[in-house]
Amino acid sequence: MRRLLTLLCFAALPAWAADPAMTVEGASIPETTPIARTAAGYLTVTNTGDDPVTLTAVEADISAAAELHESVEDGDVMRMEPREAVEIAPGEAISLAPGGLHVMFMGLNGPLSAGDEVAATLVFADGARLPVTFSVDARDGHSPADHDAHMNDPEHVHDPDHGEMEMDGKDDHAGH
Repeated sequence: MRRLLTLLCFAALPAWAADPAMTVEGASIPETTPIARTAAGYLTVTNTGDDPVTLTAVEADISAAAELHESVEDGDVMRMEPREAVEIAPGEAISLAPGGLHVMFMGLNGPLSAGDEVAATLVFADGARLPVTFSVDARDGHSPADHDAHMNDPEHVHDPDHGEMEMDGKDDHAGH
């Protein structure tokens, strides 16, 4: 009887506990310097469900705290302010990106290097939890995979005497 009650309790869990109606794309964190104590995380969260959802927290083991923040202009000064929550309407997406909403990882346990992966969990007001993996990208904005793909492109030309990279005769060195 106890086993049956336990099974019934698990069967009664809401569907969102295991499969939230959200998707995540482009989760990334720029690599940090060896002495950095903070890092910013960026991603796009899409609500694929029929009801609004509210992102209330981010959990990660790489830092003492992870918070939702927003960069806001105050006169001639940009400041970061914590956000308690971010609502996402049905069928809509929010982008956490430089200069706007973002995840702030504070009290880093150590440096983050290009190529690292960071496991985190997005927490929603209704109790839903969505695991996400952030890739740590090189400071130039390109991930190590982007650079490898670029270098292996058959049209990539590198002039060893000049040190510049060219693609189809155009300078493609910007950002590298």
